[in-house]
Amino acid sequence: MDLNFIDLDLDILKKIKDKLYINNSYMCDYTLGVLYMWKDFYKIKIAFIDENKESFILKARYDLKNNKDMFYFPFSNDIRKSIDLINDYALKNKIFNLEYTCLNLENIEKLKGIYKEYYFHFDRIWSDYLYKNEDFIEFKGKKYQNKRHFVSRFKKLYILNEDSNGINKHNIKIVKYDKKIDNDLLLKCFEFIDEFKKDKFVLNNNDNNNEIEIGIKEEEFSKNILKVFSELSLDLFIMFDNDKIIGLSLVEIINDILFDHLEKCNKEYIGIVPYFVNFLANYYKDKIKYFNREDDSGDEGLRKSKEDYHPFSLIHKYAFKVLNNMSLLSSFPFIKVNEDIVLKKLDLKNKKNYYLLSIDEVRNKYWGYDYKKDLKENEIISSDYFFNMVINDFINKENLSLMIEYKSNYAGEVIIYDYLNDNSVEIGIRLIKDMENKNIAYNVISYLLKYLKEEIGINKVRMKCYKENKKSDKLIARLDFKFLKSDETYNYYEFIL
Repeated sequence: MDLNFIDLDLDILKKIKDKLYINNSYMCDYTLGVLYMWKDFYKIKIAFIDENKESFILKARYDLKNNKDMFYFPFSNDIRKSIDLINDYALKNKIFNLEYTCLNLENIEKLKGIYKEYYFHFDRIWSDYLYKNEDFIEFKGKKYQNKRHFVSRFKKLYILNEDSNGINKHNIKIVKYDKKIDNDLLLKCFEFIDEFKKDKFVLNNNDNNNEIEIGIKEEEFSKNILKVFSELSLDLFIMFDNDKIIGLSLVEIINDILFDHLEKCNKEYIGIVPYFVNFLANYYKDKIKYFNREDDSGDEGLRKSKEDYHPFSLIHKYAFKVLNNMSLLSSFPFIKVNEDIVLKKLDLKNKKNYYLLSIDEVRNKYWGYDYKKDLKENEIISSDYFFNMVINDFINKENLSLMIEYKSNYAGEVIIYDYLNDNSVEIGIRLIKDMENKNIAYNVISYLLKYLKEEIGINKVRMKCYKENKKSDKLIARLDFKFLKSDETYNYYEFIL
């Protein structure tokens, strides 16, 4: 099947909520709040992969400079099948090099078992700050002395500050809303966001340090989610001073963790932020163990503020890049070279022919591989041995062996192997005796070079031949491969695609 990605709207988010929460791993990126807020900016889309719409794949355009999609780890019971669908989609849409995003270390280990050539890393600017909620309930200990001080100052200045007549000009209250708020209050929230919005902050693109200003966008998305927060089962807390909004927080509770999606305060009120954090920690003290205040996006001021609250842990989000596009092939391709030549998967019809070619020591003098070295003690060689080897090597992403047919007759084998992390491969070819001197090898490799560049996105092809194999040496030169070096056995060549 082909993946059909559609927009991630409100109804779909509510439908996939439980699946998202299972895969959460304490990352804010799998929450309804984050996905809804950023779905349009990062073009987050979903493709369902079963009839019941229980399994799905998410993708997002986090590589903004290159306008390139990245994929989340599949939400599926059949990970291998889902990865194959992603691979097919990447090949069809020329998404090179394929990348996965928002991964935990368990996801990384599973991907390492599927792909052979890869690179993974995390960027500190995207790491979520995770705190123990019990630390915020009273701000105990020396490290929280400063926070306790500011909570006390806030209470003294704005809650307990009465004049001689017992009148306090401030009237601080925090109200929780879990239902849709009326338009008047919504407009007041918008005005508060506009008045006290953060300065623009700069995010660094992981690959090329391209600076992207999205501070203003974050404020716009904050307004959008306030319109629908109740439909996403989020809780909105608004802090008032009399009728004036001085703070708001939008939170999402998942199992034993609170995600603080929006935290906006009028900082003219001394101590308002720790007071608000302390209030939320106490409000949910019987429900949650952890408090996630999300990432700092590389903003130095925000980082200092979040570090001042002494996180229990940083939740790193890993990215995983496939470094050789041959790993994206999930099935043997059928390649039509010309009207006479096709390259195809080894089938039962050619099983015996392949066996005879593989054991022909005269034909394989310059092949460079002796199958007998891999035989186990007392192992009996048969056509099944070679047939299974071709299939298993492909499944294990070791190489791709394709049978050559010339005018519907078996002609030999071309193999693509030695996948390297510079997105290069090596090619070898061998023909049966009756198929020599028909220009087959030249036509096959010429077409493969084009195929590997245009369809697979390979960057470079290598070939080598025995120094005494003048025929192969002549063929490689004819194909315009660049000579690299020689050793005692081989001449080495490469072709930049």
